[in-house]
Amino acid sequence: MKNEIARLTRGCAHEGLLPRDEHGNKGSFGRLLCVCGSVAMPGAAVLCASAALRCGVGLVRVALPRECIAGVVQRAPEAMFAPLLPNEDGASAACNAPLVSEGCAWASAVLCGCGLSACGDTRTLLLAVLDNERPIVLDADALNLLAREPELLTCVRGAILTPHLGEFARLTGLSVTQIRQSRAQAAQSFAVRHGVTLVLKDSDTVVASPEGELWLYEGRNSGLAKGGSGDVLAGVIASLLAQGVPGARAAAAGVWLHGAAGRIACDKLGEHGMLPHDVIEALPQAILEVLA
Repeated sequence: MKNEIARLTRGCAHEGLLPRDEHGNKGSFGRLLCVCGSVAMPGAAVLCASAALRCGVGLVRVALPRECIAGVVQRAPEAMFAPLLPNEDGASAACNAPLVSEGCAWASAVLCGCGLSACGDTRTLLLAVLDNERPIVLDADALNLLAREPELLTCVRGAILTPHLGEFARLTGLSVTQIRQSRAQAAQSFAVRHGVTLVLKDSDTVVASPEGELWLYEGRNSGLAKGGSGDVLAGVIASLLAQGVPGARAAAAGVWLHGAAGRIACDKLGEHGMLPHDVIEALPQAILEVLA
């Protein structure tokens, strides 16, 4: 297992942008299923789906409570939708598991967790996602459910997990202070042990592959320290994964693109005023920087 940590660079991002087939169609560039959003957090679905579309995936289908669709479609009109029945708390009900499984069969990659709520019904939907062979990104409430039932970690081999420090503390039982003291080693150990790609989000973000490779992105942009930024990052990574980029490469490239788009938004609007949807709007410019 390697101990050195490499800096994430524009070259890493370039490796995650596959050539575009000039004769391709929307089916040529991947299909992403986002099992995201709830009545309490419909914006999470907007952010992850919009970010994914800005990064080149051909088709995005969002599975979320049917009550949310009218609002979400106004902000993400390019997405398709799988209307789900809600439970009494406004999260997607467990009875939707067959529809989620059908969506996974359709997709070339799946993103699960953003804005879902961590309830028993969500657990059933998470199990439906894990019970397929598609590449998966797990974020937010999917990670909180894994923390509650660590035995489920045996089902996530090959997936990309994107915890912030608090979520990673719950996953590992370590304190945030302990993680900060040796974040690279903690990320590497977890990734190798569970066979996952880990994106440990903080002011400096660490990416660890299942083989023990390590990358560091030193972004340090406090404008990204706002609710919804993680949903954007998850959408970027999932978009690249759906297009056929291997897991660790998709994660590394996604972190760089997200950070670069954050820098562009910050240069325009400042750290106080920039918002996650401004980062989405800056993603095309970040991609052009990589391809220049």
